[in-house]
Amino acid sequence: CMGQDASMEPLGTTFYDLQCKIYVLLLGVSSALKLTVPSHTIHGIEGQPLQLSVGYHFNVTVSDIQIIWMFEGPSTRIISLLMSVNQTVVSDLEYQHKFTFTPPNASLLIKSLHFSDEGIYTVKINIAGNGRISARENIHVTVDVPVTKPVVYAEPAAGVVEYKGNITLKCTVRNGTRVIYQWMKNGNPIEASANYSLSANHDILSIVPVVKEAVGNYSCLATNPVSAMQSDVIMPKIYYGPYGLTVNSEKGQKIGKVFTFDK
Repeated sequence: CMGQDASMEPLGTTFYDLQCKIYVLLLGVSSALKLTVPSHTIHGIEGQPLQLSVGYHFNVTVSDIQIIWMFEGPSTRIISLLMSVNQTVVSDLEYQHKFTFTPPNASLLIKSLHFSDEGIYTVKINIAGNGRISARENIHVTVDVPVTKPVVYAEPAAGVVEYKGNITLKCTVRNGTRVIYQWMKNGNPIEASANYSLSANHDILSIVPVVKEAVGNYSCLATNPVSAMQSDVIMPKIYYGPYGLTVNSEKGQKIGKVFTFDK
């Protein structure tokens, strides 16, 4: 510990030394057990297994190692899934076939994910020896369905004339949860602008007004935490021009704004 003023009273010195010893003792206890998880958020796929990997090590002599797994869902209270002491596992009968757990390995395998499995998983390890120390970590698990390949539709399919109409592109996926849509033109992301407007969840792109510069190859990228798929390219029909057209004919006759020509 840091030094102190030599003028301090003996009682103060004794109290200061005691504080230092307590601090060193607590530091030693907290570092005696180290619990680690690769990530505090893991994205799983509905119907697939998911491994919650846990590592731990300690530098003290132990007689018993207790591992506890708990779960809290978005609308459920904290429940105890299973517990082990050394290599003996005691599990809730409701969940005993849902998990694979082989202590002293603290990792937990969820055999088949369902949407009800989404939530916070807490692993706690207690070690008993000359004293008792513990550590815990939380893992947030999300469950999603992968997105299928998006399909893009253009309305109107027959196309529009520049400055005379609007084009709407719609992106749809048959399956997928928590889908995020990103529109691309010629391979580059599209952001909202004077000519482009997006729906609230970006699955609809409106080109208003239609201009020549909007001509190009459009596609839709659909993603979620467990997948990403891109649609085929679509090229909306935009009719434009000709610009600055002039007529030069000695055999023509102008009637108002209409020209007629003699063959």
